[in-house]
Amino acid sequence: MTRERGLVVAGPDPRELIDPIGPDQLRAAVLASMLGDWAGRARGDGDVAWLRPRNYQAFAVLTMCRDLYVLEQGVLVSKPVAAAWASRRLGPPWAALVERALGWRADERVDDRSLGETLGFVAHAVELARSAS
Repeated sequence: MTRERGLVVAGPDPRELIDPIGPDQLRAAVLASMLGDWAGRARGDGDVAWLRPRNYQAFAVLTMCRDLYVLEQGVLVSKPVAAAWASRRLGPPWAALVERALGWRADERVDDRSLGETLGFVAHAVELARSAS
């Protein structure tokens, strides 16, 4: 994102500092992240208390949407674009969670009622990634 859309405030253009990343490299990086860190979180390895606030649940859900988009399309897009795609692609029951996540991005309230659903979504996304590998 920085290379392609970064704004120069001072110094050289990001394109002079960062090599382009092709679709296959991007997919490989996303897959490694999903099958590594995110798979562990979905299994409950480690502390998930950081996911209790809605804005962090939104981060997890929208990151999974964007990662799934990358795996299918080979292109990095914004989280709102990926969320709209994922809502259509995944359908019920996940579309409602994705829509709520868009509204939770600035909501710092703790929401333990949605934590299980959020972790379930992460687990579902990880399984989709595993199937794609």
